[in-house]
Amino acid sequence: MFARVDMPMNWFVKGFVGGGTIKNGHINDEDFGIDPAMAYTNTNSPEVNGRSRYAVVDAGYDFLRGPAYKVGAFAGYFYYQQTLNAYGCTQIASPANPVAPCAPGNPSFQPVPPTGSAILTEYDKWQALRLGIAGEMMLTDRIKLSGEAAYLPYVKFNGEDNHFFGNSGVLASVDPQWGHGRGVQFESILSYMVTDQFSIGVGGRYWGMWTTDAQKTRVIAEGVPIVAPPPIPFRAAVEQSGVFVQTSYKFSGR
Repeated sequence: MFARVDMPMNWFVKGFVGGGTIKNGHINDEDFGIDPAMAYTNTNSPEVNGRSRYAVVDAGYDFLRGPAYKVGAFAGYFYYQQTLNAYGCTQIASPANPVAPCAPGNPSFQPVPPTGSAILTEYDKWQALRLGIAGEMMLTDRIKLSGEAAYLPYVKFNGEDNHFFGNSGVLASVDPQWGHGRGVQFESILSYMVTDQFSIGVGGRYWGMWTTDAQKTRVIAEGVPIVAPPPIPFRAAVEQSGVFVQTSYKFSGR
């Protein structure tokens, strides 16, 4: 759902909210130096599902406005949350190492079929300040092109990485993650005005966010709560792109 309100003296407020499900994904879980006997491990979980939620609210000012165009600057807030559940586990790197997480020789894990409970879950929340430019132009009396570009000068990240013993649902480890960084967002929409009030459109959207300073620690190990060790450096990043179709109705305006 989305909306825009144009106010007197060229001020505007706009935003959208949405969500969805994540289906038919996979996760590669890579670790470096988690055991003195193993420098690198890589496992594959062939089935991933989850959900996502997102929202944007902006306030801005059109510094250019004419009968067939307008261009404005805005500042706003962005929220994105995703939860991922990974099922199954096959050792790709170091499969013969008995301490590898899903190696046949590791009695705690071993290869795990994609049934039962998830073997890994990831919860991520991103919040950001948006600064950008938005504009629109009538290409004909019925076709409108609009778009926006936003820079995210401050991004806050919080996450939690949970691992389980096989597909038993019993926690093996819990790793909180936190940090901050930057990002960019772009959007463009081509709309056709069926009437002066009702239009349909197709658009594209890209989001990219990453941490520049982040850390993680561990609060549960081998299923037992522990005194959290000192945090270690960590990097989180997310990219999302997609195509969407929308309809809109204009109640009034100039």
